[in-house]
Amino acid sequence: MKLRVFDFVMLAISLGITALSAIPVVSTSPWNGQPSVEIKTTHGTYVYPLNQNRDLYEPGPAGVTWLRIHGGKVYAVNSPGPRKIMMRMGKISRDGEWLASVPNHVFVLITGGKPSTLDAHAF
Repeated sequence: MKLRVFDFVMLAISLGITALSAIPVVSTSPWNGQPSVEIKTTHGTYVYPLNQNRDLYEPGPAGVTWLRIHGGKVYAVNSPGPRKIMMRMGKISRDGEWLASVPNHVFVLITGGKPSTLDAHAF
């Protein structure tokens, strides 16, 4: 089978699409390296700066999850889960830390800023 011009054009387009799709994976916080809060829900993904105080209400299948960004930290004020695990996870502020409400399909992740330190169990 002989390669034709169209084959090379399709290869170039495929490589271009692959390269462009990698940009969100390798990019950092949209606020010039400042830490940000990434919230993933069934309705989409939202990114907010960690240094701006605000209350967020994220609807989901189990109800509304109330999140608060305050003083460089984010935490769940109220969560509709039966055990309130997301609220018990406490406040997060370092890169890689996360909160999750499984019944309500809400996931919160800190990106950018200082990386989190190792805990006692990570040896």
